[in-house]
Amino acid sequence: MRDSMTVDPIGALVNGGDWACAHADENGLATVCEELAALVDPRLSKRAAQIAGLVFADMAEATGAWSELSRMLRGEGGWMTERGVGSRLAISDPDG
Repeated sequence: MRDSMTVDPIGALVNGGDWACAHADENGLATVCEELAALVDPRLSKRAAQIAGLVFADMAEATGAWSELSRMLRGEGGWMTERGVGSRLAISDPDG
């Protein structure tokens, strides 16, 4: 059983990214994407890094891209699987 005080780092980052988008917080979304990139499958890591780079050029586009990534992370095969907290996720990349 998980300790109720244990923080799921991927879940916390996904929630933080959603919050950053809702509040148009460029720095927040960039930071979330940079930190998330270290925790997920390499293909998703690349996407998170792309979003982090896009934030300051086009926040609206970055928000749309984040929305897609967030749905992928929350969906089937997301961070709440038997792989455990903090494991690198193996979610298929929609681009290939």
